[in-house]
Amino acid sequence: MRLAIIGKYGQLAQAARAYSEYKNIDLVNFSRNDLPMEKHPCFDALQSFGPTHVLVASAYTLVDKAESEKGLCLALNTFSIGALSSWCIRNNVKLVYPSTDYVFDGSIGEYRFSDKVNPINFYGKSKMLGEVEVARVPNSIIARTSWLYGIGANHFPEKITQAARRNKKLNIVDDQVGSPTYVFDFAQRLVDLMQGDFRGVVHISSRGTASWFDFAYKLLKLKSIDVQLNRISTENLVLAAKRPKRSILLEERWSDLGFGEMPHWKDSLRDLYLQYKH
Repeated sequence: MRLAIIGKYGQLAQAARAYSEYKNIDLVNFSRNDLPMEKHPCFDALQSFGPTHVLVASAYTLVDKAESEKGLCLALNTFSIGALSSWCIRNNVKLVYPSTDYVFDGSIGEYRFSDKVNPINFYGKSKMLGEVEVARVPNSIIARTSWLYGIGANHFPEKITQAARRNKKLNIVDDQVGSPTYVFDFAQRLVDLMQGDFRGVVHISSRGTASWFDFAYKLLKLKSIDVQLNRISTENLVLAAKRPKRSILLEERWSDLGFGEMPHWKDSLRDLYLQYKH
């Protein structure tokens, strides 16, 4: 297996690289400068490396800004993926494309991999269209996840931690429900899965469900940060993009695929806190 990871500095790219190196997988990371995906995709660097597998670990993920940056969002999440899909078809390369619970509208609450998609924001639409492109590749994996988080200033745990240290009370949305998924758990399962023969759509998210309020409460309790948390509804916020109210990703095939269950989100959050305690 020769793995090309498109994306170099994001948390998914770094997590996938770390786990792949642990498994002694021959790999290379490509940054946006190496593969300028948003304008005129150029795959010379990929061709030179000669991968057997390509993991797309770079995407446009600014859900609200996507409503006003539709061109850039489509360029990164759809058009460049179409060009990459064609390259993978020509070169008989396995393509692995992470996607999102935001391809669903939240109306039925819990979703299997085969359920009909119906995004309600532009980011979700761009990822859905990316899925359509990837599905053209005979040997491909579309891996949907939900509420992906890691460490760093741009991730929910650190944002909430800093806000709680600056304020005596916080208002947290309590009517959006999903499964918070630690990026390393996602990357580990994804790399393990791509090493086998699986192809098609799969849901990779933590067990258990939570609202953003539940997630914040658990995190701040772990960190012993004393702050008043108030439950609010999404309607109390001014957001450019709609969000699904309940988008739980179900995956009932893990034992058939030779894997155990994914960790519970509370366990992963606790382990992350203990690892990066500060």
